[in-house]
Amino acid sequence: MLRIVGGEWRGRRIHAPRSPRVRPTAERVREAIFDLLGQRLEGQRVLDLFAGSGALGIEALSRGARYATFVERDRAAVQRIRANLELLAAGDRAEVVGAAVASFVARRSGARYDTVFADPPYLQPPAPEIWSDLVERWLAPGGRLVIESAVRSPVDVSGLAASSEQRCYGDSAVTIVVPRRGV
Repeated sequence: MLRIVGGEWRGRRIHAPRSPRVRPTAERVREAIFDLLGQRLEGQRVLDLFAGSGALGIEALSRGARYATFVERDRAAVQRIRANLELLAAGDRAEVVGAAVASFVARRSGARYDTVFADPPYLQPPAPEIWSDLVERWLAPGGRLVIESAVRSPVDVSGLAASSEQRCYGDSAVTIVVPRRGV
């Protein structure tokens, strides 16, 4: 069970999927991420990639996000995210997509998100070009890309026309990418 850290559902518990491929973001790390982003996400559209339990997107909804799209390829995780959204009566504010993130990012276009969360498997990070695709095609102007990775293998976002900040929490590194104007 995972506890929602802040917002309207603060203290409510959601279930993590029972899958060895899913590693939910620790409560301490989620709290730190939302401290860095600002506690409220009023009216934002968020995209939760490699969603796992859906904890990051659900936390954003709890803090006022208008809509969240969750992308996860593990079937048990997709079912668990849907069940968690139903438990919170948030299904009308969310979409759950059962797909690999790389294929989702490559085939879908048009939607722009204020905040994109990406928590890829620590031992199988995605190809580096996914970050530039996300920044160029998926982020709304002024949007932020939040990437969680292992401290021992941080993501390289140096090629992006963006500013970035990285913080470490135990074995997790959180990188926040903000594109420069004109990107």
